[in-house]
Amino acid sequence: IAGFVSDSHEKNAWFGNNAQWIMTETNVESLEDVPAPVAKAFMQTETPPIQIRYIKIITFPKMPAVVIIDIEEYNSDREIQLFYAPDGKLLQSLDVSGGDGEIYPELFG
Repeated sequence: IAGFVSDSHEKNAWFGNNAQWIMTETNVESLEDVPAPVAKAFMQTETPPIQIRYIKIITFPKMPAVVIIDIEEYNSDREIQLFYAPDGKLLQSLDVSGGDGEIYPELFG
């Protein structure tokens, strides 16, 4: 895993045994930094009082990107990771309240 900053965004890139690129995780600051369909879908579906903990854009060499929006419900310990396709389709929702919210390539395989 290589960590670096590019275009003022923190990034982590995963590489395999033969230095082949597996995936890159880019930390973004707000919904303005994600594809418009993802921001629109998120805003239309999230209704309880929540706060966004972080947003990551995951890119791969041979698969479409995935946008992960990690949210936390106010007055609750409930933490959810929402996985969106670039077209705004919700791919999956993971309850990571126990603290296992780590992002790694095997999540997408």
